[in-house]
Amino acid sequence: MSKQNHILKENFNLLAEALKSIGHPERIAIVNLICSSKENRMTVKSIYGSLKMEQPIVSRHLGILKRCGILERKTEGVNTFYCLCENNKIAEQIYKCLCVK
Repeated sequence: MSKQNHILKENFNLLAEALKSIGHPERIAIVNLICSSKENRMTVKSIYGSLKMEQPIVSRHLGILKRCGILERKTEGVNTFYCLCENNKIAEQIYKCLCVK
């Protein structure tokens, strides 16, 4: 396999994993909520409060989205925020599809 084909296959694998991670209605709602928020970031509490979901379920979904590189976690003082992952080409394409403003 050529180097270019190997890179292409690796990119397809990354894209497939990202699409699998987003492939749940509640995860789509979470990503849409975050990217449509004023600051493009939210705390777990504000996410589950806005979506009327239980905290453990939201935390589990956030973990899946974080591991796949769709979201990242940033801590500022005592607050922890989830925001869209920067510098991730696959995530950027997903945002364009999912984020309705």
